[in-house]
This record gives sequence, structure tokens and C-alpha cells, in this order.
Amino acid sequence: TWNRVVALHLASVVTGSATSFMLSTLMVAITLLANKYGINPDNITTPVAGTTGDTVTLGFFVSFKSAF
Repeated sequence: TWNRVVALHLASVVTGSATSFMLSTLMVAITLLANKYGINPDNITTPVAGTTGDTVTLGFFVSFKSAF
């Protein structure tokens, strides 16, 4: 039905927006902390982005989909 199609699209848009905001904030914070302590941020942010990006996106999508 159209209600399910709209709910799926709405959950996808909300998930993309929420995870993008959260992950970009996390990457900026990690970069600032790494610079403060004299660590190369490329060695930290890339693995963190790779591991948390998929996990957080999937978790947000499941929670938003069940809410809608």
C-alpha cells in the first residue's frame, strides 16, 4: 500500500539525515582531539568512520522504520 511506501521513504530520508549529522559531528570531534594530542587524525578517523558508519546507519534505519 502507499502508506508503507511513504513510511519506507520517510524512514530512509530521516535515517540519512540523522546519521550524516551524527557521524560528521563525531569525525570533527575526533579530528580536533587528535590534533590536540598530536596524533595523526587520518589514522583514527578512517577506521572509526568505516566501522561506525554502517552499524549506526542500520541501527537508525531499523529504529526509525519501526517508529513509522
